[in-house]
Amino acid sequence: MNDSTFQSNYSPEFQLEIFGIDPKTVMEPVLDVSCGQDPQLIHMLRMEGVDAYGADFDAPELPYVKRASWTNSNFGHNKWGTILSNIDVANTINHAIAEDSEALKGLSLAYFNLLGCLKVGGKFIYAPAIPVLEAELSDEMFSVEHFELHDGIERTTITKLVET
Repeated sequence: MNDSTFQSNYSPEFQLEIFGIDPKTVMEPVLDVSCGQDPQLIHMLRMEGVDAYGADFDAPELPYVKRASWTNSNFGHNKWGTILSNIDVANTINHAIAEDSEALKGLSLAYFNLLGCLKVGGKFIYAPAIPVLEAELSDEMFSVEHFELHDGIERTTITKLVET
């Protein structure tokens, strides 16, 4: 079972709490890049009137869900108000760092490509934190905030400050 499979097992309410977002105020459009096989969060956000989309290599084919991986997909440039990922992106990158994997270069590029997909003022919100890559971000281009969820697990919110 991969991390995105676990993602789809979390209730939408739990995911909103993890991400620290409110459907009434979240910057649109929203993209959940690891929505899983049952994209409950995307369904719930859309029912709340949020312009929300999902992507996952195990996702069902729906008009607002793309069967794609965050590691090798083009999600557009300066397009998204909010990009979400619970577990999958961070765990994949953090495991590659811990294992000193050759895959880290490609994963890092995919991570930075996701940041390029954000509109100015847009946020990439994920958990857990990825300290190695977050340290590489320019303070002039991105704001990085951490919020401790529990037992040292942090949610990270990266806000794009200028057009890239």
